[in-house]
Amino acid sequence: LAAMARFALEGEARFGVAAMLASSAALYANTRSGIAIGIAALAIVIGAALNRDPDRAASFPQIVRRVALVGVVSVLLTAPLLLAMLRYADLYYFVNYNEYVDLQDYWNETLASVSRPMLAVAIVGLALAFVARRLSVLRIVAVTAVLYVGLTLVLASGGLDEGIIQQLETPRLMPFQRLLVIYLAAAAIGYLLDAGSKRAPPRYRAYAVSALLLAGVAVAFWTFDGEYGRTPEAHVTTPEPHALTTGRQEFVEFSAILAEAGEIVPDGQTIYVVGDQESWWHEQLWGPSQADAPFFYDDWMWYWHPDFEAPYNFEDGHYIPDPASTFTGEWLTANGIGALVVTTMPASEDPKVAAATNPALEFQVTVGAWDLYLVRDAGSIVTNGQTQPTAITIDNQTIRAEFESADGVVEIRRNWFPRWDAFADGEPVDVTRTTNGYMDITVPPDTQSVELRYVVTGVDWLGRLAAVIGVAALAAFGMGVQRHALASKRPVTPGNRGSGLRR
Repeated sequence: LAAMARFALEGEARFGVAAMLASSAALYANTRSGIAIGIAALAIVIGAALNRDPDRAASFPQIVRRVALVGVVSVLLTAPLLLAMLRYADLYYFVNYNEYVDLQDYWNETLASVSRPMLAVAIVGLALAFVARRLSVLRIVAVTAVLYVGLTLVLASGGLDEGIIQQLETPRLMPFQRLLVIYLAAAAIGYLLDAGSKRAPPRYRAYAVSALLLAGVAVAFWTFDGEYGRTPEAHVTTPEPHALTTGRQEFVEFSAILAEAGEIVPDGQTIYVVGDQESWWHEQLWGPSQADAPFFYDDWMWYWHPDFEAPYNFEDGHYIPDPASTFTGEWLTANGIGALVVTTMPASEDPKVAAATNPALEFQVTVGAWDLYLVRDAGSIVTNGQTQPTAITIDNQTIRAEFESADGVVEIRRNWFPRWDAFADGEPVDVTRTTNGYMDITVPPDTQSVELRYVVTGVDWLGRLAAVIGVAALAAFGMGVQRHALASKRPVTPGNRGSGLRR
């Protein structure tokens, strides 16, 4: 926001480069950032439209063009992500777990995100932004804050509850609002410190400002109550210390049990992870880093879809409330599960206890709070009816299965997606999505080799080409900055003064 404002108002290309990099990085990190980026761009345009300063450095059309340039290059840089999201938008749904109950809830969250004194000082900064005659970065930040808070208020009151906006959990807007408040408060403090030091002699003015600033820092630390405010997931009770998950004993045990599972699970079968010891489902995501095998979880957020065949309701939660009910030979085989990694968790039936007495499971080893089981009579991820493959290999983007003689429907127990292409003995065949979200292909008689490839499509290549163009545009823009900097450092001599005038 600050870089784009400086570029738009003053035309300094280095700030344009910074804005392009920052906005594209923010979009890659989380596409929800596009809301903040869009409002920031709109605030610059609105500020320029309302600017009546006759001494302004840039005209309104110039400012709009510069903002548009940042936007175009940022979109080009993030095209591989954005095009894919747009192309497959109809395949995704979103369940909201966080929301503001009412406007009072939003106000309480605002107070919790920053201290009350900081919010009060930020309001002073907001007022100061509109007192000055000249359009500045501070005023643009203030306009952004007004627009951003306005949008949040509309969403918090239930407005715009349709279309893509339904996929937005409004508390997720708070982090950027917090940054805006901090910026406005810092600007107000700087203004007040500068104003308060003007009575000091010029030679001591810098020292006076420094002294006042240090005094303010001392007061801030002295009055700090130790609470940093709420975050959108502060309701999660993660044991301390939680900052470095991999340094916890629980994670060491989890890694060890996964390593054991990776050693014994048969090729072409899945490791089923049930529960966690971190009280936070992110722990399960470490599975693929510890075992080179396909994974399946009792938490649907990372794998499932609304029509998956399991005892859960995706609108009520993101996990199987009673995972022990899935410990049947039929269900485990239907999902290609060959090994179970399980720990105690709150449920109607403790899954760890249930696994110990389940005849479909064969106990292997215990590591810490985790138990490992092999599934008796387990089935493969790829089958031809009741026929198991003679060999199967599952890599990052390919699934290969060998049969003595396959015929008819071959089922692949991995999630369907449009990028999957299938081949029978090297010849392409159609991929069909099953009712539970897996994949079927129909192969001719005596097929011996089945392969699925997760491919790069034409749209993907288009996105990559756009990104290359974006990188080239950014580089050209950056080189222009470098040339300008070098030219500004050239000494003025009779030889180059004339050439400079001709240019």
